[in-house]
Amino acid sequence: MMMHVARNVPAEVVASAEQALALLQSGGVLPARYRYQRCTCPGGWFEVVRLRQYRLVRRRGTTRWELMTHQTYNKLRVAKS
Repeated sequence: MMMHVARNVPAEVVASAEQALALLQSGGVLPARYRYQRCTCPGGWFEVVRLRQYRLVRRRGTTRWELMTHQTYNKLRVAKS
């Protein structure tokens, strides 16, 4: 799995993100605790899985997912491309 993890992310969040990513890549349905959405924002197009205060994010045109904080995702989301 291609996933970049931000600094200081707790191990349980990383494990949860790996489970969500495995389900997404296998074509399975995510449980309700993972909120999946596709977002077209001023900062671009994203696929996002919400994990507590963290976000598993993939940008259009890339294969790599990034696990980041909600604050970092918000900066990406509102940035002008």
